[in-house]
Amino acid sequence: MKGIVTSVLLAASLSLAWGQVQAERSCSDHIRIVRSTANVITADALKSTRTLDPSFFGFNLEWLEFQLGLWDPSAHRVLPEVTRIFKAFPGAVYRFPGGTNANHISWRDATGPTGSRPEKPYVSWMPPLRAEFGLEEYLRFVNDVGGQAWYVANLYGSPTGPRSAPELATEARALSQHVAQRSRYGSPRILRWELGNELDRGAHKWSPAKLAQTANLVAQAIRQGDASAQFVHLQQEYPAQQANGYTADRYNRELRAGLAALKPDLALHFYYDGKPDTPSVNFFLRALCQVVDSAKSEGGSGKVWITEHARVPNGFWVGTPKAMWPETANLLAAISLADMLIALAPIPEVSGAFTHSLVASGSPWPLLHKRADQTLDPSATLLGMMVLRQTMKPQVLEATQFGGGRGWQGATYAVRSAVLSTTDRGAYTLWSINRSDEAQTLLLQIKNAPKELTITGALRIADQNSITGNHSQADRLQIERTLPAAKQSGPNRWLIELAPNSVNALLFH
Repeated sequence: MKGIVTSVLLAASLSLAWGQVQAERSCSDHIRIVRSTANVITADALKSTRTLDPSFFGFNLEWLEFQLGLWDPSAHRVLPEVTRIFKAFPGAVYRFPGGTNANHISWRDATGPTGSRPEKPYVSWMPPLRAEFGLEEYLRFVNDVGGQAWYVANLYGSPTGPRSAPELATEARALSQHVAQRSRYGSPRILRWELGNELDRGAHKWSPAKLAQTANLVAQAIRQGDASAQFVHLQQEYPAQQANGYTADRYNRELRAGLAALKPDLALHFYYDGKPDTPSVNFFLRALCQVVDSAKSEGGSGKVWITEHARVPNGFWVGTPKAMWPETANLLAAISLADMLIALAPIPEVSGAFTHSLVASGSPWPLLHKRADQTLDPSATLLGMMVLRQTMKPQVLEATQFGGGRGWQGATYAVRSAVLSTTDRGAYTLWSINRSDEAQTLLLQIKNAPKELTITGALRIADQNSITGNHSQADRLQIERTLPAAKQSGPNRWLIELAPNSVNALLFH
């Protein structure tokens, strides 16, 4: 670390000056990494930007892919190892029946005795089958792992075509009544009802008026079964209907106006770091802030859930060949995903982020790898999430960041960090990623801590090769607990060496 101290201290003085001129922080302030000659984060123990709830971590659970890889049909249960692994995320949210799948399934077809459930063509790439992992099985799984339930209401119909809005509303009313009745006997309630999935884009491209009309009708029906139901609707993070004359902001404003009576939260979907076609993490962070600021300018809360997010392969993800599927769950993907989570953590309007997706390695974006002997191993992406979740503290401290170097995929920074603490400020966590093939030195400063702190532990995943993972080789990547090279350079101030291509968590007491 010799030779960088002067530039690090210069950046530190800049960060102190920056902090003195900050007023109330905007969304953009929370995501900013100022270009500098060194990596610096200065956190203030007297100021927190938000409380980080366990629901910050979430998973997009596509019922069909989950059933194909993580369900034991002979025992009629989720594979026990899956339940064991996800107990490591208490309070996490599980989005069901998933994304596109939610537009094509009737909950009635996935309830009742398995043998009486109809065989149906749920997707174009498989013959008809029964929905064995249906609503009842999902709610049981959520209970077993100590999670929270989230349901994407069907606003479309089935794979064979649309259904009328009144039909969908009738079905939604019965669904909410069914779930409410089950909750009286210990099943989880639905944390949020999400109103459809991506009907503003792709093959659908519904107008804001059409989407609002259908969503309002279905939402009103849901509230007849559950008067306390809370809703979420998707916003555009890019101009998906530019050909129809809509900017993303115009579409979003019209849709928010059409659904204002519901007082819903907002949702966004982020697929990033797949150059040359898919933009960077920072692109989507800026899109997030635009939505938050726009909603708040109208008097709304700006509360947002990222209900799908993941790293995609190089090139656009639609039609990606199977040979590139490992790129969705290798170390590079884990670092990209952790980069996004760390960036979202300080933003008070962001309630949670759901990783795409809870499937096994027979699909892209696997969180688990299923071997020939049926054993399961966590993917690199899941290991990176475990590093963060196992070291989470409830308070995210206000911080300023300076970044030196550049990361792969064209990132204008190599390091992103966040500092978290317990409510009594007795313990702290530093979350950091290094998206560079070279080790990076980070200067961490924690101002106004009530006592002198020491480093007491560390977790990380790292490898010199950013595209390695556990896709074909079990346990190539594991969580390491070795303390990094660190030098204390003053009271509550450290120079910390971050390994190349790493997701890191350091503990301080």
